[in-house]
Amino acid sequence: MEFLKLTHTQLSVEEISNLVSTPTCGAISIFVGTTRNNFEGKSVINLEYEAYESMALKSLQSLCNDIRSQWKAIENIAIYHRLGTVPVKEASIVIAISSPHRLDAMQAVQWCIDNVKKSVPIWKKEIYEGQTDSWKENKESSIHPPRVKFFKLNNIPEVKVPFVPPHLVQIKADGEEIEKRIEKFIELKREEINRANIRDFCCRDDNEINEFSCARIDAKLIKRKDSKGHLKGSCFFVHFAM
Repeated sequence: MEFLKLTHTQLSVEEISNLVSTPTCGAISIFVGTTRNNFEGKSVINLEYEAYESMALKSLQSLCNDIRSQWKAIENIAIYHRLGTVPVKEASIVIAISSPHRLDAMQAVQWCIDNVKKSVPIWKKEIYEGQTDSWKENKESSIHPPRVKFFKLNNIPEVKVPFVPPHLVQIKADGEEIEKRIEKFIELKREEINRANIRDFCCRDDNEINEFSCARIDAKLIKRKDSKGHLKGSCFFVHFAM
């Protein structure tokens, strides 16, 4: 069973330990995180915790699922985290895990506290004596992406274009003119193909028929009303060899 809670009241290690205790378990491993009175030479009065509570509880449940997938013998898991003001020496987090053997419980607790710091959206503010407050970012947290350093580059790279003699330049036109020439070339080739197709299959002279000819089809091609680029035959005359 999992016991997960975010609370503004003082945490009781004994009560949380009793939650995970069972007759079948021979070990309960407990981690208690408390507020210390100093940080980097500054005197700390207390800590203040805030959380995205609904997301934090989902993250804690996900951690419990991961623990059970890695340590199958784990019986009960309790993760209690305090919010609001936490004075010096008082507990801000208690993790208790029970299992039949101590090694599973100890390893699971170690893994759990490391990943609570990394993945659960809970933030703390340190209140210093005689100094301003400071929100502390968890260096192990993976909730936010790492900050990217931006460098200001004032140097504009110089692009050197090699000199080409004018008599070697075959096309002297801008981009718009080149596009027009390409379109005209495509239109010309389409007209040539259309004329060739008509000569091959349409308007054949009947005098061409001889004993060695095969069946031919003459068609009158007209433009389709529903298409700009397709033709259709309006009538057909089939000629057979004699």
